[in-house]
Amino acid sequence: MAGAPVTASRIAARPAGRRLLLCGLIALSLAPAGVQPAMAGDTGGQKAVTVQDRLCRYDLKCWAERFIAEASRACADPVARLAGDPHRWTDTPAAPRFSHYRWKSLDSGTVTYLGDRLEVQNDFGAWRGYVYECDFDTALQSATDVRIAPGRL
Repeated sequence: MAGAPVTASRIAARPAGRRLLLCGLIALSLAPAGVQPAMAGDTGGQKAVTVQDRLCRYDLKCWAERFIAEASRACADPVARLAGDPHRWTDTPAAPRFSHYRWKSLDSGTVTYLGDRLEVQNDFGAWRGYVYECDFDTALQSATDVRIAPGRL
């Protein structure tokens, strides 16, 4: 029965499916009156995006990863200015600048991005690792606050 269509009863039988079903029902209740999700075979994909956006907005992983590129660009300069000179970034494609995130405000959609890929040189020439945080307002697409402190995550 691998090719059978997925129905609400089959989804509810699985723990992960229950969460998806619940999120879908919440999103439908938040949708404007005329907006319904697109069904299989529909050509109006725009309606499905609206429901997916509403689901994503309240899921930290989805929301934070949607804006991580914008946050990285907006937060890099303020973090570097706060660190002073000389400093260097030690990020790589496998270890990005912002490796963690958390909600700053769920209501406004503001996410705090965190990382530890910054080193600052002290007066003796030694490089010391720093942890930094950047509050990113997803509506304004800008950094609202930046903090750094010596240490590692």
